[in-house]
Amino acid sequence: YVVTNQHVLAGAERFSLETLNGTKLKPLGFEIVADQDLARLRFRPEKGGGVKPLKLYTGALAEGREVIAVGDSGGKGVSVRLEGKILGVGAKKIEVDAGFVQGNSGGPIIDVTTGRVMGVVVYITREALTWTNAETRFGGQVRRFAERLTPNTPWVDVDYEKYQRQACLAGDWSSFVNDCAAAVDVLNRGPGLYPPTRKNYHNRRVYSRTSAYYKAARKPG
Repeated sequence: YVVTNQHVLAGAERFSLETLNGTKLKPLGFEIVADQDLARLRFRPEKGGGVKPLKLYTGALAEGREVIAVGDSGGKGVSVRLEGKILGVGAKKIEVDAGFVQGNSGGPIIDVTTGRVMGVVVYITREALTWTNAETRFGGQVRRFAERLTPNTPWVDVDYEKYQRQACLAGDWSSFVNDCAAAVDVLNRGPGLYPPTRKNYHNRRVYSRTSAYYKAARKPG
């Protein structure tokens, strides 16, 4: 299997799998986890392809345990190894301080001692600085999370084409809701505050969609 995130594949009508030595892998099946951002692709290894599967970590997780995050940091097409340790453990997620960035999504979190996979890089957050967290590691700091991966992870086989159609519908609905919220803001403030500059595509799109409605709404009566 090749394991990644659902958000990595969402909206992708086509994709390809290729190892570091250039071996092409042909997907034979697609599976997801309903309540985690995890997806995996089943494939048949080619002879001489140099594909060696990693085993899953089955031991206890503890804060301070050393890990490695491996992935394409920054999306530049190279594999990067990032060292760190576990900062927090949850039922379905782990927090680490390995400095992964955009492009690392879907990459493994590997236990240094055993060389086994603990989880899959999923997202980064930045905590707002407030008076309640100002003197802690959470105040205004970046936090990095991975989905836990275990032998008991509940994988479900799904049809890839149907899955992508649903993902596209969900994305369209999200865009529609965001545009509606922005349109309300335009109506309240006036379109002059949202100049349609080339650098701000979203404002330009919302401006074009709502300026006519704004003028109509402001007409007397």
